[in-house]
Amino acid sequence: MDDLARARVELALLEERARDLLKEFLGVRAALSTQRAKIGELIRTKPSAINYFPTELLLSVLDLAVHTSEDPGRKQQLASVCRRWRDIILGGPSLWTTIHVAQLDTSSIKTHLERSRGAPLDIVIKAPVWALSKHLALVPSLDIVGSCAHRWNSLVIAGDYCRDDEDAEMALAEFIIKRINQLHFPSLKRVAILTHCDITLQVFLSAVRAPALEHLEFEAIAIRHPDFLPVTTIKSLKMDFFDSPRSSPSFPYMIPTQALTDLSLAWVQDSLILQPNSIHFPSLKVLELSCMRMDLAGQFFHLIGKI
Repeated sequence: MDDLARARVELALLEERARDLLKEFLGVRAALSTQRAKIGELIRTKPSAINYFPTELLLSVLDLAVHTSEDPGRKQQLASVCRRWRDIILGGPSLWTTIHVAQLDTSSIKTHLERSRGAPLDIVIKAPVWALSKHLALVPSLDIVGSCAHRWNSLVIAGDYCRDDEDAEMALAEFIIKRINQLHFPSLKRVAILTHCDITLQVFLSAVRAPALEHLEFEAIAIRHPDFLPVTTIKSLKMDFFDSPRSSPSFPYMIPTQALTDLSLAWVQDSLILQPNSIHFPSLKVLELSCMRMDLAGQFFHLIGKI
């Protein structure tokens, strides 16, 4: 075979190899496209890391996110993250038990009552202290939550001290108390009134109307007359006086003592009628006295004798 023939044979072999390589290359490219598509689909359909959480754990996380926020739209924001979160939020009664009365309209309050499915309720009322128009606007909402008074677990009343354009004859707390004073709260365990109020107006805190009450906190309170209602089940009592009990110098004797474990008093400034060792606190573990004259603080320590 001459040189020309050998060259033609070699060319034919190279062309055949080139065709085989091209075929293999096209096959690899097709395989690459298929694999990329498969990976993309897996990424789209694979649950995110948060969705690997057990439902109970995720519910706890969402519960914390909801109850540490005062934004009434917080649940809606979280529910928009994904379908699973939405299903958990809509189906989780514990996420609907806190009702911010002043921030929600009546329709939203009814939704909370329905979705909480009979669970104990935490009622929060925060509004301007002196604005009568704002107080009156609360009435429909107060009536709705008042119809479920048997479910109340806690009540917080807090006031915004920025004065509105319309002064009320009574402060926020007194307005609310007049609306709920005749209701019965068999499950109410905790009450915090963090705005000016007259403690002697609060019939709803009596042992008859709130027999399960254990924790009571007053901020900026006044005692106008000495018929403060003792609730014998109280374990924790905090009283911060706006108006010292001038007309009730013996008010310490009205403090429920049998079950009390924590007692905090602040801004008691006027003279008190106290006899050493005249009150016994069999369960008291913590006594906190602040913003009080030293002689009065000393009287309290002598008053209770040995804890």
